[in-house]
Formats: sequence, structure tokens, C-alpha cells
Amino acid sequence: MRRRFLLAAMSILLFQVLSCHWDSGWPDRIGANYFPLSVGNEWVFVSSIGDTVSAKVLTDTLIEGDSAVIWEFQGRLAILQPTREGILRRYRSVGFYQGDEVVLEDRWGPWMELPPVDGNTWQDSFANQVVMGSETLSVVRTLRGSVTYVGDLQVLGQTYQEVYQMKILTRQTLTPRIPETLVDTSWWYLAPDLGPVLWIRVYTVSTAFFRDTFRLLHATVQP
Repeated sequence: MRRRFLLAAMSILLFQVLSCHWDSGWPDRIGANYFPLSVGNEWVFVSSIGDTVSAKVLTDTLIEGDSAVIWEFQGRLAILQPTREGILRRYRSVGFYQGDEVVLEDRWGPWMELPPVDGNTWQDSFANQVVMGSETLSVVRTLRGSVTYVGDLQVLGQTYQEVYQMKILTRQTLTPRIPETLVDTSWWYLAPDLGPVLWIRVYTVSTAFFRDTFRLLHATVQP
């Protein structure tokens, strides 16, 4: 009798705990596309200095037989590959020896884990060196990412729901004659079936420091 009473009490306690912590909207968020990369998708942002800038998925492409898309932002291109585990990025680093280009890195690596799960983390690392005559060219790249559930977020008077923050910290050291280190920290705030609504970027190159914030003005997006 006492054992049945204890089991019943434990069952009630477990139900109460699950009821307090169960997030009924979680399955819907997992099924949403938090970074739609259909060709033609475009996001228009206002920068922290008031400029209007856009990001766009220009076209699809094949890289060594792998399907990918080309993302353009402020004239800079990135090759991205959506997968079931998230988005891969094509990383390429080069050095120069006597005027000739030397490829130090040319590979797919993880960029952003999707679908987002609060508290998840991911990482990547790569190192390579090439000896050219009396010089050694090298690259070292590390990436650390993390996911934080935000919920409602207001940007330029618009409230977005079920938002996640994706923090991505990248560090790259490229060594020709003088080592140069780039540290890039980005906070992407993503809304379901829309993508980035806010992007904060802080990066340093050697001793130079830069910071910018991009707030979504409007977007044309297909999942």
C-alpha cells in the first residue's frame, strides 16, 4: 500500500515538473525554416549608421558535385550549402609566394546549426601549412557557435515571435611573412520562415576594431 502511494506521489510530481517546463511551441519551431536560402530571397537592412544594405541569395551552383547557393552581402560573396543538420560554408584561404597564389584551405565546414535548439553548441577547427622555398605559409581557423532562445523580439517597431539567437565566433590566423589574425563575432537573430531580423557583428583585424548592427527593414522570402 505504501509503495503504491509513493509511486502515485512521484507520478504526480513528475507530471507537475513536465507541465512547468514543457514548451508547447517547440515542435513548431523545429519544423520552421530559420534561414531560408531559396534563390531570389532578399533581406533589406538598416545599418547602425543609417545606410540601407541588402543581402540576397543570387543563384544556385555546384561545387565539386555538391549543391550550394551563393549569398551576397555588401558585395561580398559566401558559398552556403543547406543540409539537414544546418548550413555548411565553403572556406577558402590563400597565401602568396613570389607572386603566385597558394591555396591553403578550400573545404566545406559547419557554419550554422539548424534547426535551432536552445542551449546547443557546435564547433569546427582547421589548420594547414605549405612550405614554399624558404617561406612557410599557414592558416589556422576555429569556429564556435551557440544557440539561445529569445522569444519575442522588436526590431524597428516590428515584433517577431519565436526568435533564436545564433552566436558564431570565428578566429582565423593567416601567416605569410607577418601573421594576421581576424576575430569575427556575429549574433544572428532569426525568425521562423523569415531568417535574419537582426545581425550584430564585431570583428578585429590585427589592431583594427569594427562593429555594426543591421536591423531588418523588409524582406522578400520563400521558405
